[in-house]
Amino acid sequence: MSCSLEVRVCSVNDVPEDGGIGFDLEGLPESIAIFKNQGEYFAVAELCTHGDFSLVGGEIEDCQVECPMHFARFDLRTGACTFPAYVPLRTYPIRVEGGEIFVDPSPNV
Repeated sequence: MSCSLEVRVCSVNDVPEDGGIGFDLEGLPESIAIFKNQGEYFAVAELCTHGDFSLVGGEIEDCQVECPMHFARFDLRTGACTFPAYVPLRTYPIRVEGGEIFVDPSPNV
């Protein structure tokens, strides 16, 4: 059963393998990005916490996305970061059903 807070964001076909796509969701104070890595989908805050640069287009390796501007890396599962970023990335609950991606706009704690 789906949570009433969930929002349909996109189709799985919209997200490139080892890539991401950004979205602005109503009621959310920040843009989010949906990333796909090795067949898994992740929802995270779109902007690098080091300098407000979009992570979409960043290189993905070992389930981490690298900021194209600052080279900080963020774990797509946990939001944990590496230097020069010090603030972890917010992650969001995500569900894939029937080829559609749904995100709960309440960040994971």
